[in-house]
Amino acid sequence: MQNLVKVFIILLRRNKMKRIFEKTIDSIKHLEALHDVFLNRNNYSDKNDHSLYVENLKEISKISKEIDFYEELYSETGRQMKLADIIEYIFFSRGIFSLINGKNQLIKNNIPKFIELILRFVNLLMLYEVMTVDSKIRKSFLNKLKKEIKDIVNEKEFDKLLKWGKRVGLKDEDTPKGAPSSYFDSILPKTAGGLWHEMLVYIFILRFNIGYIFPLLLHQKIISLDEKLSPPDLIILHKSRNNYFGIEIGTLKERQSGGFMAPSGIPVIPLDTLNCRISDRCPACKKWIGICPKVIDEFSNPSYKIERTEIRCLYDCDRYTLKEKLNGGCPYMKCYDKLHYHYQCVVSKKRGLIIDDIIKKHRFEKQNFIDLLNNKEIKNLPFNEGNIRSKKINYLITHYLWYPELSKLIQK
Repeated sequence: MQNLVKVFIILLRRNKMKRIFEKTIDSIKHLEALHDVFLNRNNYSDKNDHSLYVENLKEISKISKEIDFYEELYSETGRQMKLADIIEYIFFSRGIFSLINGKNQLIKNNIPKFIELILRFVNLLMLYEVMTVDSKIRKSFLNKLKKEIKDIVNEKEFDKLLKWGKRVGLKDEDTPKGAPSSYFDSILPKTAGGLWHEMLVYIFILRFNIGYIFPLLLHQKIISLDEKLSPPDLIILHKSRNNYFGIEIGTLKERQSGGFMAPSGIPVIPLDTLNCRISDRCPACKKWIGICPKVIDEFSNPSYKIERTEIRCLYDCDRYTLKEKLNGGCPYMKCYDKLHYHYQCVVSKKRGLIIDDIIKKHRFEKQNFIDLLNNKEIKNLPFNEGNIRSKKINYLITHYLWYPELSKLIQK
């Protein structure tokens, strides 16, 4: 069990985040201290109590081995889910009590900070995946794991991944043949949005006050004596309709959802995360485009009215000057040209996709391009794809967190 939490201490080096996981280790150390004291016969006044403890402990060890109970806590198989479970336990099982006071009342003033906490942590999850293209940090992480979890070096593809110096864990067309991508996925909590969309959907429901949230993220198998159900990721008790909705994050899960809906009578809404603009992987650098501070500040404030899903970075944001923006000063700004790029990648000659190419394609001189972006007539146009394309201006935007399927449940 200690090994499982050590992984997060390795992943999260910043002091504030490390403190969260140190507290989790303290809980485990507390339980270990309890166990160690009761395991020592010399600590007992009545030796019979020790005998009873050892007798039950032997049976627990025997049964756990018979049903592979230990393996479900930490092992190579399904490790990405096990790591994700620990994170979701921290945030949604224990962490949720940061919103409840000693009188068992909701601390409404803490909700914006809780939402911001999730958004910031999602940015960390996205940053962990720079290991897909950055072999230096990937190797550092694997060497650190090797020191902390001795048995991990015995896993079949550990050494191959340690020596692999190319891209890994991307789509087939972006990954060299023979890359240990499946094994790479196992060393991180659910990759490619598997974990962060579960966290983001939770705060989307919370932020828009859609209803009471029953997270089943840690209860993905519900059993009776003779059967099991695979429930959706969350269930909502809608605030105004007073009925239940299941929320299944991701598509192509119709059979699973049907297996739950039939006996429960609860409709399940599938969410398409592939086209959710909150997480785009830049085609140039292959890194995820993070959630910008402006989005974090405004989305974390439930009183702030979000009128559209996009932010026009050149006009709507004052965190950088126009010159800074056009020179790639903001690391979160996207450039839309059939796909969503880091704008920094667009203006960087080192990454081979420079703004001059885009201007040339649209038959603009560079100064005309900048003048056009400053033009009041353009600035005041309704922001939609037709108007943007009619003026041949690329999207220079970022996005709020938005799930169209869930937006239909927002109370008017």
